[in-house]
Amino acid sequence: MISVEELRQTPVEDQPVERPAVASAQVILHAGAALADVREGVEVLFRDEVAAIPALRARLARWELPVW
Repeated sequence: MISVEELRQTPVEDQPVERPAVASAQVILHAGAALADVREGVEVLFRDEVAAIPALRARLARWELPVW
């Protein structure tokens, strides 16, 4: 299982939030593990998170999430 403590995204002017210009993750492997072992899982995680952006945007627009 892959866990990511924190994903950060920097907004880009004139770019829709659904199309992030940059996305990154820091992958810290256990001893003996190789990036090839987790690469597919990380890619799936990114696809899922990017696919969820429209729903997040809708929830923010309805003030369902705190923003401060």
